[in-house]
Amino acid sequence: AAAGGLGALATGCSPPQAPPAAGPPPSSGSAADEVTGPFDWRRAEGTTIAVLLTEHPSTRVLQEELSAFTALTGVRVRTTVLPETTYFDRVTTELVSGLPHVDVFMTGACTAWQYAPPGWVEDLDPWVANPSATSAEHDDDDVLPVLQGALRWDLVFGHPVGTGGRWALPWDWDPTVLAYRADVLERLGLRPPQTLAELDEVARAAGRHMAGAVDGGYGIAVRGTSSWSTVDAGFMTQFAREGGRDYRLEGGGLAPAVADAASQEFHGRWIDMVRAAGPPRWTDQTSQGCASHLLTGRAALSYDTCSTALAGAGRAAGRLAWSPGPRGPGGDLTSNLAVRSLAMSSRSQRKVAAWLFLQWATGAEHARRAVARGCTGPVRRSVLGSSAYRDAAAVNPGYLETVDALRESARVVFTPQPSFFDTTSAWAQALQRMHAGTDPAEALRELADRMRRRA
Repeated sequence: AAAGGLGALATGCSPPQAPPAAGPPPSSGSAADEVTGPFDWRRAEGTTIAVLLTEHPSTRVLQEELSAFTALTGVRVRTTVLPETTYFDRVTTELVSGLPHVDVFMTGACTAWQYAPPGWVEDLDPWVANPSATSAEHDDDDVLPVLQGALRWDLVFGHPVGTGGRWALPWDWDPTVLAYRADVLERLGLRPPQTLAELDEVARAAGRHMAGAVDGGYGIAVRGTSSWSTVDAGFMTQFAREGGRDYRLEGGGLAPAVADAASQEFHGRWIDMVRAAGPPRWTDQTSQGCASHLLTGRAALSYDTCSTALAGAGRAAGRLAWSPGPRGPGGDLTSNLAVRSLAMSSRSQRKVAAWLFLQWATGAEHARRAVARGCTGPVRRSVLGSSAYRDAAAVNPGYLETVDALRESARVVFTPQPSFFDTTSAWAQALQRMHAGTDPAEALRELADRMRRRA
């Protein structure tokens, strides 16, 4: 998932009256059933498809490899690449219009909660299940199960992900990790923090050091804008590890849990840490800012997704190390999961060609080539376990161990609900109010009221 203005979309979706049962839809409901005979990569030769993507290292590599796809299939690909700040507004406009302008687009787990109920995206299960449409090399079992599950949902708000239709294929993934300046912590005699209290202590101590060593230096980089993405990485990961949750099931419906006493305590501790050791302009801080400040030597730690930091370079290159971050009180290492994925528009008039592209872009061969070009989030076990990937990643101290530790504990920690983007943006704005001085209890009660009206 990426930052974008999805508030209007979020408030425009409502739960379906009769959600379909989990699993593939009836065979008569999918264009995949029209594909018969032996599998053929050149079945859609001469077709041109439109693909909408957002800026990311994986996007760059994909574009560089498109000629290989065209050589294999005879299908041409027209890509449009947009910055994160405008990307999802464009996707929403395309899908709401009902016009078949876009065949394939980048998405994530949470966006399926908005796109799938109105029928805007294709359920890919029938395509995967049809050997006439899907290459034997596709190997569904090779994809990390946690990523497969993140993109399945049964269309029932409040039900967790993991069952139901398959609304996208995993393309790249990012666990939330703690990246840090190993040289700074060593100089201060500090170890990577193992608890929330230690995170606060290390961030403050490192912040004092960085303020004296670098112009504009500070302790820990975390997101802080009013966008929903502010609660999507380090914040939500640690909140979940400490036992926090956004909603609970109550009386057959969803009840906000953010105003609970334990949640109020966590929010207060988090904001105190940000005030003492966070970015000077925290309310402007994005994921890209977290990576940039870590790499250029302004921040000593960054609690965010890992790919942007790994893909960059700067004054801190070669001095960074990675860890899973602080455990929860019971040793919990839950990591909120970002799954960059590719979906097919249900309005596409070129679905066979689009499906060939989806297979190729998420396949093992392309993943191996992407890793060779510096991409860091392969979704396939065969690539994650390859010597090429592990040798390249091993130059980053602690990175392999961190990803290995989070493979099973990474998950989508948010509750599927109809106004996800609206309520999480309101949550980010509540954090900003706390940072400005509003009491956490007051800000969270108001947030819970808004969440209750929207759910």
